Amino acid sequence: CHLTTGQLVDTLEELGLTDYVALARVPVESSLDAALHPLASARNQHDYVAGEHPPKPAVSFEPPLYREMVCLVRLQRFLGWKRVVRARRGCVFLRGSLPFK
Repeated sequence: CHLTTGQLVDTLEELGLTDYVALARVPVESSLDAALHPLASARNQHDYVAGEHPPKPAVSFEPPLYREMVCLVRLQRFLGWKRVVRARRGCVFLRGSLPFK
């Protein structure tokens, strides 16, 4: 699923879900990351391996892309909310209407 942060936020707001935190983990800073393949690679491949897969260009991503996005949505008043959000160690705050820290 190639979802941007903006698309996620737009969807949440369209659904009337206004209490959320969008977080990200594991940055992908360039096309040299093993998780990325060139378009010429066969479908459903795991890590990219030079020599096994077609060559790919080196492109830097600024800001970085992320392998994992975490979205926490608060549907009702919940006293443990801050504890739940803080449990996502190693995450970077992307967007949100609620505090991350």
